[in-house]
Amino acid sequence: MKLRRLELTNVRRFGGKQAKLGPFGDGLTTITAENEAGKSTFFDALHALLFIAHGSASQEVKSLQPYSGGGVSIAAEIEIDDKDYRIEKTYLAQKSAKVIDLTTGGIIKQQGDAEAWIEENI
Repeated sequence: MKLRRLELTNVRRFGGKQAKLGPFGDGLTTITAENEAGKSTFFDALHALLFIAHGSASQEVKSLQPYSGGGVSIAAEIEIDDKDYRIEKTYLAQKSAKVIDLTTGGIIKQQGDAEAWIEENI
């Protein structure tokens, strides 16, 4: 799996905003920024996207919510075996999970099936 983009909406310091990292190419990628710029937020969100179910209300998920509250959305574009996919999860307010084939734009898995696909492919 290759991470190509990461997108956060309403996550921690990005409350009410969308923040993006990428596109990432092949090879080594480094992420540098000033303290409190949000680097750890992106890594914590990526961990949630890949390893925490969309229905979870765990403390780890709640820690992603900004002080203003609301739902937390995380998405990543990934490449697996030369195929491009987008994984999307929304936590807390509207709970959902999707895997989208970026070639066709079609949703290939949703909810629990999306969680199983992520676990199988990551």
